[in-house]
Amino acid sequence: MDSGLRRNDGFLNFSQNNAGNAGNAGNAGNAGNAGNAMKRVGFVGWRGMVGSVLMQRMREENDFDAIEEPVFFTTSQAGQQGPDIGKAIPLLKD
Repeated sequence: MDSGLRRNDGFLNFSQNNAGNAGNAGNAGNAGNAGNAMKRVGFVGWRGMVGSVLMQRMREENDFDAIEEPVFFTTSQAGQQGPDIGKAIPLLKD
């Protein structure tokens, strides 16, 4: 059975046939696929060592343009403003 997940350049991608309109929007560097934007994506661990590098790369590659509703989670700062990704986002969730 195909899970719809694909590994590319160290990041997981969703295949379009199993994830609706996900396309390759989850792959850093493919923000040009805005027609296949992901609707809602949750981010966990974005402040850690690996997560912060991923966030920087996604900002540089304009990957957040391909995500309609990014949601950031935290255990210590719930209700506060999330990271600057170049567009409005909801407050941090627990």
